[in-house]
Amino acid sequence: MDSDHDGRRKKLKAAILAHLRLSPLAADTAEGVVECWLSEGGFKAAPQLIDQVLSEMVEQRLLVAHTLPDGKTLYAGVMNPLKDSL
Repeated sequence: MDSDHDGRRKKLKAAILAHLRLSPLAADTAEGVVECWLSEGGFKAAPQLIDQVLSEMVEQRLLVAHTLPDGKTLYAGVMNPLKDSL
């Protein structure tokens, strides 16, 4: 991985965690994360990067993931009190 890609991943992860600190009840799909959580971060052009970082954050137990009936995945912070009902 090149340093630019690694830097963007770190910036993206930090932006997601910052959003969750401000909105601990937030839960959304990857598309919603980009549109609502990161609208000012310039990440719209990197959907594969978003998916990769969200998956890494689930593996690191920074996020929880729940598959919705339509097959999309809903992501929430591990501190979200609603996570067990997702």
